[in-house]
Amino acid sequence: MSFGERAALEGVLSQRKPRLAIEIGTYEGGSLSFLARHCEHVHTFDLDDLVEDRASYENVTFHIGDSQLLLPALLSELEREGREVDLALVDGDHSAEGVRGDLQNLLDSSTMRSTLILLHDTMNQETRRGIESVGLASHPKVVYYELDFVPGYEFAGGHFDGQVWGGLGLVLTGECPEEGYRESTAQARYREPFELLQGARRVAAELREAREETQAVRADLEAAQSEAERSLALLGAMKTSLSWRLTSPLRRAKRLVRSRSASSRKPR
Repeated sequence: MSFGERAALEGVLSQRKPRLAIEIGTYEGGSLSFLARHCEHVHTFDLDDLVEDRASYENVTFHIGDSQLLLPALLSELEREGREVDLALVDGDHSAEGVRGDLQNLLDSSTMRSTLILLHDTMNQETRRGIESVGLASHPKVVYYELDFVPGYEFAGGHFDGQVWGGLGLVLTGECPEEGYRESTAQARYREPFELLQGARRVAAELREAREETQAVRADLEAAQSEAERSLALLGAMKTSLSWRLTSPLRRAKRLVRSRSASSRKPR
């Protein structure tokens, strides 16, 4: 996460003070360190076990494997115990299908009665498509969502140069909107940075294409100009040659014959 995303995560955790949290996408434990510090207990999921100091996370249960299979089992167990999840962070499978499955599994669970769900990398097109396919605007549990709660970014240089990642989305579940939110469940106060960035990228792509076409046309014109200059030079050289001067009477005679022939064919 970027510094801004980390600050936002810590701020949310400090305000909400979650008792039970779920994290999908542990990786090396970067965001887990924030969750463990502010939550009573955390369930974290990842395909790989990459956290070296697991013993230091006394209030964390690690689930190693596919969240599409393991998460529903945990949620069912929590439902039987009558538990409620206060906060969830979705940052695992970033494919459209993967993020859709994780988010759908959370929203389908009765443990999500009044839950704050954070979604990472909402600025990425593939991830965004998966989130939007859930249909948050019409979901009966969702009272408010803001997919550009913290805007993402486009990498400038390095291995990810030109790729768009980052961004924190926020989804609130409950029976009624919290104080300060409007009637619409979707954020509608300002233009979404995602749309602005994608629009800018489309314009930049069109400009690059136009420049490439202009350069191609310029190259063709330069080639045609060079060819014309070579032809003129060749013609000039030919006209100053000895053979051209010697055959000049023949060319004049040929033009005279053509002129008389044309005159004889005119109707009288």
